Amino acid sequence: MFVPREDALNSLMVEDCTAKYMSKMEKKQECVRHLAFQATPQTSVHDISRACDRMNDVFTVDDARGLCTALNAVHAEFWPRFIQSSK
Repeated sequence: MFVPREDALNSLMVEDCTAKYMSKMEKKQECVRHLAFQATPQTSVHDISRACDRMNDVFTVDDARGLCTALNAVHAEFWPRFIQSSK
């Protein structure tokens, strides 16, 4: 019923994800929201905000593409087990 995604679709998904992360991390509120999930309980809003400012200077398209490639691989490994188990 389902087959592994073709390379072209994987590439499209990674590039779409890359564009979304570049846009998301550029917006201060989105960046703070995203990094808050990774922060320790003692981290202040100010600390996260400053981290986002620094990230805006150093986060590259290659960084976003690497993140999205890894996310795509996780999805490719995770979801088929549900499809296969329905047989």
